[in-house]
Amino acid sequence: MSSGGAASGAGTASDRPDLLASREYNGRLGVPSAVRPLARVYAIEAKASKTGSVTLAHEEIEGLCRYALAFGARPLVAVRPDREPWSFFEPAALNQNEQSRSVTQDMLPGPSFEEVFDDGE
Repeated sequence: MSSGGAASGAGTASDRPDLLASREYNGRLGVPSAVRPLARVYAIEAKASKTGSVTLAHEEIEGLCRYALAFGARPLVAVRPDREPWSFFEPAALNQNEQSRSVTQDMLPGPSFEEVFDDGE
């Protein structure tokens, strides 16, 4: 990672998440399709570790949130312990101290892929 400390984006100093994903709405929102957004967009910072505990610098989370805001995306941090499913967290749900934010083992398993991305279809 560069000394700029922004979201990882393959080690660059710009505000880029590891993954940008979208999902089409199922059309059951009661809003005419002409005015309804076509998709939900997610900006995801992905972290894997042996235990599932990860620490992210505040600058990394701030970069993720800036990028998400600019693209109308929902920022998420995805964490995967060895050989376990991914858990997804809103930045506000992370533990926080003066230097960083973190996911600890006691927070796992967190919300699953299905819980975060399923819209009831």
